[in-house]
Amino acid sequence: MGVQKHNLSAVDLFWTGGWDSTFRLLDLLLEKKLSVKPHYIVDDRRASHDFEMDTMSAIRDHLIEKYPFLIKRLHPVKFSTRQQIIPTIKTRAAFNAIRELRHLGDQYLWLSEYCIQNDLNGMEIAIERSLIHDFNDDITHYLLEGYQNGNAHQKDLFRALKPHFDILFQPFSFPIRHLSKPDMLQIAQQRGWMNLLNRTWFCFRPKNFNQPFGHCKPCLRAIQENFAWRIPIHRIYLGKMRLMYSQWRNKKLQETPK
Repeated sequence: MGVQKHNLSAVDLFWTGGWDSTFRLLDLLLEKKLSVKPHYIVDDRRASHDFEMDTMSAIRDHLIEKYPFLIKRLHPVKFSTRQQIIPTIKTRAAFNAIRELRHLGDQYLWLSEYCIQNDLNGMEIAIERSLIHDFNDDITHYLLEGYQNGNAHQKDLFRALKPHFDILFQPFSFPIRHLSKPDMLQIAQQRGWMNLLNRTWFCFRPKNFNQPFGHCKPCLRAIQENFAWRIPIHRIYLGKMRLMYSQWRNKKLQETPK
């Protein structure tokens, strides 16, 4: 993983308008007194990208209105599209090697290639310390540098995956990997940031009246992490039903003789 040097130049940060990346944005600007260059990759496969861009614009406007001095520190968001990113052989080979053994979202592939294409080392990605991770959450385990309480098979798989993750994640820095969402919530409340973080967006599949869907992966994680207060009540129930079904299905699959 790259390490970004915090000096007089701005810190490069992938910002999505979500909770984690906005928390890190506020930490850099208001606590560490650093300048920030936010980057955002438009993925037109996701229905949420318009919401995310609108959210970033609203948060930026509110920030500068409340803290006018930030106009010199907070650079305009650099927007690019996924289609503009040039593939790299080494990075794709590492990603495909991981995908042969485990699931991994392809956004990490083109985010890594974006950094390589733009000569960015130590690009910050705001991935938090998950409290609900399991064996399937390889990124959490990678950031913790090993499977926690894993068995021999899990540890062997981690050793097999790690060199490929090292290549894929080489351009990245993970500055909040030690913080959980409840940790960030407590810090934000102490620092008076909730009015900004409450404006963040997280749902991949927004529904009517610009409301979170309740069934997509970020919504389900919000429910599991006791952040369900960000989702309309009727969709919380639907999300909990889906989680219960998933748990039942996984249990049945484990019980099925092979």
